[in-house]
Amino acid sequence: MQVDEKSTLTEIRASEVAGVAAFLPDTPWTTTAVHACERRVARVWVDSTDAPGCAAVLAPGIPDHDVAPRLYLFASNQPADPLVAFATAFPRPVHVVCDEAVGDLLDAAAPEVSRVADSVHWFERLDTVERATGDGTRRLRLGDAEAVERLGLRGLLRTFESIKDLLMVGGACGVTDGDELACAAFTVDMSVNYARIVVFTQEPYRGRGLATAVTRRLVSAHHEQGRLACTIVEDRDAAGEALCARVGFEAAGRVSRRIL
Repeated sequence: MQVDEKSTLTEIRASEVAGVAAFLPDTPWTTTAVHACERRVARVWVDSTDAPGCAAVLAPGIPDHDVAPRLYLFASNQPADPLVAFATAFPRPVHVVCDEAVGDLLDAAAPEVSRVADSVHWFERLDTVERATGDGTRRLRLGDAEAVERLGLRGLLRTFESIKDLLMVGGACGVTDGDELACAAFTVDMSVNYARIVVFTQEPYRGRGLATAVTRRLVSAHHEQGRLACTIVEDRDAAGEALCARVGFEAAGRVSRRIL
């Protein structure tokens, strides 16, 4: 992968990528960038290796599932022009995530950019969700990996190496019907303070409250470990918004993806 040779950002060595996570903001909408750095699956470009003021973090895509890479742009009290020049010259397609100040500059520099506004939901207190008992949910184990793989879900493995890695490190909760997963909530990436989750229910099992039950169980598990649960709901996903309301996520905001 080649980028603009005139860029003032320099790619750091793979062995140093994990250290960049400490310089990134830890928020419910940056967990992917932080986790990708911590697990050394990201590529990172910075303006300074000592104390980065500008950083571009590329979280890998998933070609087999048509999931585009995501480029996170961070500017800490620095002019964002190097980031904008870097992003506009970056190989496409790529989804760019940044704050609105950087985004406005990117919109002006690349008029062809399209913009999607997703919603982000998160908890602010660790004692918010009380998991119900006797709801049929359970923690998924390594033996459930094949059932998870059969779901064919997009985007689960952006920062994890395999389904088994996801189950062992991130964690998931589900409801099974024989050898099949009826419904499951997965941890797709994590930072120091947040764990981002996604939920999927197979069509025949929808409308039974299973998604609410598995989400509450996984949220509770993360809160017991000291991480606040968060989730990003794609634009126009009414079912996802309704689930967040039922589970009781306390805070909500908007995050823009710019598609180049």
